[in-house]
Amino acid sequence: MFQENPDICLLQCNVCHAVSASRIPTDETLADYYSGFYESSELREHFGEKTNITFSKPQRLAIKLCNIYRSYCQDNSSVAILDFGGGDGTISNLVAMDLINSGIKKVSIKIVDYNKKLLSLQDNRIVIDRVDSLDDITGQRYELVIASAVIEHHPRPGKLLRDLLHHVKQGGIFYARTPYILPIMRLSRLMGIHVDFTYPGHLHDLSQAFWENYFRRKELSDFQILKSKPSIVETTFRKQFWVTLAAYLLKAPWFLLGKSYKYVGGWEMFVRKR
Repeated sequence: MFQENPDICLLQCNVCHAVSASRIPTDETLADYYSGFYESSELREHFGEKTNITFSKPQRLAIKLCNIYRSYCQDNSSVAILDFGGGDGTISNLVAMDLINSGIKKVSIKIVDYNKKLLSLQDNRIVIDRVDSLDDITGQRYELVIASAVIEHHPRPGKLLRDLLHHVKQGGIFYARTPYILPIMRLSRLMGIHVDFTYPGHLHDLSQAFWENYFRRKELSDFQILKSKPSIVETTFRKQFWVTLAAYLLKAPWFLLGKSYKYVGGWEMFVRKR
């Protein structure tokens, strides 16, 4: 149990290895929660006074996404990006700018987010718009689908994942980043330290075992795992030195010990549709 009044526990599935809260908020509760998400004092303290993203120095993530895309995808004259939970489009716009600089002639971005404010673009080769739901883009496919730090917030992550993968074009890339914090919570409890799961913001904890088993299912054989590793650190030394140092130190042993080491805090996946 990690919360009282009401009592809420974390439950782990022995089949898929996903961890979820024992109580899932209603869609109305979540909509109300996220309607003021980017204005919250906690978010402003962590990521800046004016922010519509939850990632410090987002160029780091954009470069990672671009490098993977250029390594595995054929050159296209145009690229379509779907950014689910992409805030104001800052990260996907940075990806688009990098793609333009590498020779892509046009990039179109589709944002799906509660946030209704979009970034003002400076390059007419990049087009951005937003919708409220994936239901508004049922027939479209994209070269790059981004779900960065968002699946853990969704009340129905299984359906969401299926819907997102449905929108990946053949030869396209899917990127997901999620928290994997339960092992750290358990260790911290033994040390008398409380680590907040941030419910009702985070509803699910998705581990290396979950992600790799998910994409090894027979019905997903047309998806190839490109990279599966501890997630990029979302803070920076300049803004949060000690938090950032702790994050890097916690993730480092995995690169020697592999999946036997679980204290990494988050996981990320790059997969390609064959």
